[in-house]
Amino acid sequence: MHARSVLLLAIAAAVLSPSTGTLISPQVVHERRDSIPRGWSLQRRADPDLILPHLFALAQPNVDNLEAFLLDVSDPSSPNYGKHWTQAKVSQTFRPTAETVDTVHAWLTGSAGIDSSRVRLTKNDAYIEVNVTIAEAEALLGTQYFVYQHEHGSIHVACGDRYHLPAHVSKHVDTVWPTFHFDAMPRSRRRNTRPETLAGSTPIARPFNQTLSPLTESDGLSSCWMTTTLDCLRALYNFTYELTVPEKHSMGIVEFGTETLSYTDLDAFFQAYAPSMVGTRPTWVGLDGGTDLLIEPNLDFQYAMGLLGGNVNMLQYQVTNDGPYWAYLNIDYLMDAIDGDYCTFEGGDPPFLSTGPGNRTNGAMRWSPARHVVSVSYLQAEFAFGDFYATRMCTEFGKLALMGTTVIFSSGDNGVASLGGSCGGDNNTDFYPQIANTCPYVLSVGATQIIKNHQVTDPEEATSAVFKSGGGFSNYIPRPSFQDAAVQNFIENYAGDVPDGVYNKSGRAYPDVSANGYNYRVYINGEPNAVFGTSASAPVWGAFLTAVNDARIAAGKSPVGWVHPALYSDAFAGVWHDVTLGDNKACGVDRTLGFTAAPGWDPITGLGTPDVGKLIEAWLALP
Repeated sequence: MHARSVLLLAIAAAVLSPSTGTLISPQVVHERRDSIPRGWSLQRRADPDLILPHLFALAQPNVDNLEAFLLDVSDPSSPNYGKHWTQAKVSQTFRPTAETVDTVHAWLTGSAGIDSSRVRLTKNDAYIEVNVTIAEAEALLGTQYFVYQHEHGSIHVACGDRYHLPAHVSKHVDTVWPTFHFDAMPRSRRRNTRPETLAGSTPIARPFNQTLSPLTESDGLSSCWMTTTLDCLRALYNFTYELTVPEKHSMGIVEFGTETLSYTDLDAFFQAYAPSMVGTRPTWVGLDGGTDLLIEPNLDFQYAMGLLGGNVNMLQYQVTNDGPYWAYLNIDYLMDAIDGDYCTFEGGDPPFLSTGPGNRTNGAMRWSPARHVVSVSYLQAEFAFGDFYATRMCTEFGKLALMGTTVIFSSGDNGVASLGGSCGGDNNTDFYPQIANTCPYVLSVGATQIIKNHQVTDPEEATSAVFKSGGGFSNYIPRPSFQDAAVQNFIENYAGDVPDGVYNKSGRAYPDVSANGYNYRVYINGEPNAVFGTSASAPVWGAFLTAVNDARIAAGKSPVGWVHPALYSDAFAGVWHDVTLGDNKACGVDRTLGFTAAPGWDPITGLGTPDVGKLIEAWLALP
């Protein structure tokens, strides 16, 4: 049947309820999935009396113009380069229309029969929250909810393979949360043996058999292939910059869950490698407090702060929430809160954001207005969230970029696979890209290492032996125009014998860039440990771009914001160390399916690693 005929039938079927006068229209599938993510299994029907608050993410106008808006302020050839938007302009441009708000609200409180006291609109009109039981949610969405269990023990509630909305409502809703999104973290693994944060790309810590002493001056840089230190990174990437106007900008590092920074370990690291910085602290700003698990935050702050020096304006974003929207609101808290007007703009945060345990008392309202670079090292498979949510999340990152914020994500430690080496398809052959990295408004960072017995002056290789640097192509978000030439060159000339169909050649490709991510010497519980992962590379790139912002602001220019159009342009061609060795093969029965590093951009190390001195010069040459 032709689409026009289907539309006419749907219109013909729409009637007014004789009791309420509200529009009744046929239900249509709003989102669906073919299978559940690997590692999860269906256990039983969910308890019908369980209360599960739902969020309806309302459709936003002007989303189709987002890339054009961004290019206007981020393309070096644009006369408006660097003229970032205000929060007020962003909110006004993307605020859901009155028709959208009224349509969804009228359906919920009308034909759906939900009492208006249980339906709440957020301050910025972005979401409608409704408190419902499982039984009510099933009737509302035309679906069934089940309890799923992960092979590592975690329990998660999600709906079946699809859910529905009335046809006249569907076009006004981006996504409904929670439905079939598998955002729950398997919680049974602990960090004391093989430390991994199962939310995504995080470092694996391997304590040495004995306590390490600081490198002596004689072996210094010659040992960088074994152990990465601040001096190694400075030598590898020509990083000699000292901040001159740190009070005018900031860098933020995000820690999710209960992972938090140890000041004792921070000082132990500084004592070994930057004695003048002992006692230096980041500004702690958080939603709920972290209490344990030190590896990720210790790595992030020891190296980002160590590279930038004692004057850095460093923020520790502590985002903790164990409620029904665990992963969604962790991201949502973050993206709302790093906006400097979060606490006051249009009445402050949405009401449901202050209902979690301890949000207000633990400092929800202490976010800084100076947000320029934000580094995140936590991920999950794009597949676990679905098309609509991946797109919605990407839109929110794009809105931050419009305001001049650079958001950085680590690309993952599982090559073309997801957590635990999971791939899709019947033969474990389909590549699983990582969400957030698949957004073109996020700077995705892969990992490299110095080749065994080589020097810091020699070319690096992609990390392959201990972990595979993540990279691939989005299954949902199309390739942006700024990537076309670089990515198409790889596909046509270097993709090799990767079978058709195991990845989406037209999708957003990642990573964009890379940096060393191997055997960082990190102090944990008072002792130096070797930590590795793309989680190390991301905050290092955050330090690089913070230095760039400092240099530009000191010269009377704007922070860099959305960096991609510049990084992929010819003006930056001379700043890269090309990485042509290594692979990220991780799928297939024998784990031999994946990509190989190649000249130019590749889906393992991106454009390569930087010469930071040249990087700063290239950006200072822009308006």
